[in-house]
Amino acid sequence: IALFDDGSRDSQQRHTRVDAVQPPVRVDEGAGAVAPSAIPMLIHQSWRDDGFPKTLFNWRWQAGLLDLNPGWTLMKWTDDTSRTLIATEYSWFLRHFDGYASYIQRSDAARYFIVY
Repeated sequence: IALFDDGSRDSQQRHTRVDAVQPPVRVDEGAGAVAPSAIPMLIHQSWRDDGFPKTLFNWRWQAGLLDLNPGWTLMKWTDDTSRTLIATEYSWFLRHFDGYASYIQRSDAARYFIVY
């Protein structure tokens, strides 16, 4: 499968082949069968504390995002829940995590562990 392939020979030479990507396999041949996803059906949102914006825009955004992605779960992360994740699942990194000088450094690091 060539990425961004317009069919030309030049295009096929310019773009990397992705042979490792396999199409999903149906788990049920019946009506409404859904192919399993290698990507968890989670939407992550992070905020410094439990004070997620209470604006009408934010609530509409969240509701709209979930309406457009039925079956997905919205995960809300705070500094505390991110630290708990690091402490319980990645304890080898906790000393480094706690050693960061600013909360934004901890937030940036936590995002890698959240999606891993």
